[in-house]
Amino acid sequence: MNARIIGLVAIAMISLPARAEDLQKLGQETTYFYLAPSRANFEHLQSAADQLAGLLEKKDNVALIVAVVIASASEKYHWEITGRGHLSDFAREIADGKSNTARYVNDDARVDVGKLDVWWAEFFATGDTKYPGKILRYAKYPQAGEHAADFMMPAMAAWSFKANCRQHKALMAFAKRCLQSNAYPSKVAFLKECVAQEHVPKPR
Repeated sequence: MNARIIGLVAIAMISLPARAEDLQKLGQETTYFYLAPSRANFEHLQSAADQLAGLLEKKDNVALIVAVVIASASEKYHWEITGRGHLSDFAREIADGKSNTARYVNDDARVDVGKLDVWWAEFFATGDTKYPGKILRYAKYPQAGEHAADFMMPAMAAWSFKANCRQHKALMAFAKRCLQSNAYPSKVAFLKECVAQEHVPKPR
């Protein structure tokens, strides 16, 4: 599961342990939707999200992440969003493209830590590597003398990209292609670091 989503979902799990299993399952469905993008899985994702909407809407960016996954899958596969709960309504709002939130989601010039979550969500929904490509462009470790406001988003981009390379074979393959093609000359050292993780055992 995406490392940031694990953290966000964990917050909800701590305060509402009775729903922990449902939240964890939703996190898995959201993060790996692109691996099995069927209409049945799409309908189940909407239903699960609507049932947990009250919890998700209280926790940081989780509701937005799930809504973007639903909206992006709907757009790619031309599936109607049929859910009738708050999360499905939120996803329809994003898919419609007219609200302030929808404009934020679609505007690549508005980049912050929250936009990284949006791009990951779009990748999780579609498997399209153009979204982690956007994140890779910003990925950078903090430099000496930088203010927190300047390095926070690039550092989070680097951390999330590297962490997700370990979790997603498709992303690891993408990192390898970028390295071999020299598509991101300024990121060679970083990409080598990401690719070097491939054979490192994952923590249990």
